[in-house]
Parts: sequence; C-alpha cells; structure tokens
Amino acid sequence: MRDEAKFAEAAWAPPVDLAEGARILVVDDDAPFRRLAARALSACGHVVIEAESAEAALDIVRRGPVDLAVTDVALPGLDGPDWLREARRARPDLPAVIVSGYQESVVAGRFARIPGSVFLEKPAPLERLTRAVRTELARAEAGRRLTQRLAQQGNGSPGRGVAS
Repeated sequence: MRDEAKFAEAAWAPPVDLAEGARILVVDDDAPFRRLAARALSACGHVVIEAESAEAALDIVRRGPVDLAVTDVALPGLDGPDWLREARRARPDLPAVIVSGYQESVVAGRFARIPGSVFLEKPAPLERLTRAVRTELARAEAGRRLTQRLAQQGNGSPGRGVAS
C-alpha cells in the first residue's frame, strides 16, 4: 500500500529535473535486494516504486511516468528482458539498469538487442548501482534534449514547410 501512495503522488507530477530526482521503478522478486536498492535510490533523492514481478512492473509503467527501470533478469512469469521489451512498446525511451546474479557473459545475448540499458552483476555495491542509475538518467536526458533540438531545427530549416 505504501508503494501505491508513492506512485499516486509521483504519477501525475510534471517531468522532474533528473539531476535532482527521478521516478525509478525497481523490479525484483528478491525482496531484500529490492528494498535495499529502493532505499539507496531514495537516499539519492529519487521517488522509488517497487514491483516484485514483471506483470506488476508493466502495470506501473502503463499507469504513469517512470524515468528509469532497475530490473532483475530472472523473474517469475515474464523475465527481465521480456518485460522490458513489452514496456518499451509503450515507452520506447525507457532506460534500464539490468541486474542479475548470473555473469554478464551468460545473459549478455539476451540484452544485446536492448539499447539504452546497462548490466550490473549481483551482488553489485550500492554505489555502483546508484552511479549506473545516474549515468543512464543523464544519457537518457541528453538523448531527449538532442531529439528536441533536432526537431526544433527541422521545423525552421530551409527546404521545409510551405513551398513557394
């Protein structure tokens, strides 16, 4: 219920300055890791929403804005790669930090086709997790700004618009 209140509070808020705080979805069926990650990210000033399954995570993504997902690979039902692909149908620009107890070489092929994601092997020190989140948020924000700038240039560039 506490997570629902956090989500409701953050869901309809205007976009945030990602340097100050972001809406982070932590998806892991390992409750101790999920709670520890949520606490570390909250301490960095982020609003954290927790989900223990891919299905719950998809519901959260569909209901409101999420700036970044931290997800485990091995989840009951849909696994990390599958739910992330599904979420990106609605949110193609959703950045992700993928965590797993498996070595990167074992799961790398599953994520090779998921741009905008970075892999961390569990147990990852919390400092590495928070740094990866900060880096991916910055990368996503830079991409959004570039897209906006290119769109603005495209609207006013010669050769576009009404023919004379």
